[in-house]
Amino acid sequence: KEDSTPLSLVMIDVDYFKSYNDHYGHIEGDSLLKEISGRLLSFLPEHCLLSRYGGEEFVITLPKIVIEDALTIANEIRTNFESHSFRGPQGRPAYITISVGVSTLLRDLSTAQDLVYMADQALYQAKRQGRNQVVKAQLTLTKT
Repeated sequence: KEDSTPLSLVMIDVDYFKSYNDHYGHIEGDSLLKEISGRLLSFLPEHCLLSRYGGEEFVITLPKIVIEDALTIANEIRTNFESHSFRGPQGRPAYITISVGVSTLLRDLSTAQDLVYMADQALYQAKRQGRNQVVKAQLTLTKT
């Protein structure tokens, strides 16, 4: 099938969330995740979907969004989160950062699994490079 409609995926991981959860407890961690998801929703263009992928990871599905626009959205979110004061334990401010991987489904990335795999690889590259950044997926698939 020769469908040229782009589909982009933004995979987000909350940096050092395990430490936050271990220090403040699961109730505070869950409260922070709810606030994070609400804030993420405020960045979504119409017809886009936010999902919790697991633990402290979120996925934003961006139909009809090309990679350049997906990167713009991801960078806006990352920059906003970096400077935003979330509500932490006992009402104290909590500051967090996020690492982000972005991929787009192209003809040579023919499945949804490839789209997720590439975003995940880009996310882990962002973490390896020091966190609090957005990384664009490479166009080659090198599964191991």
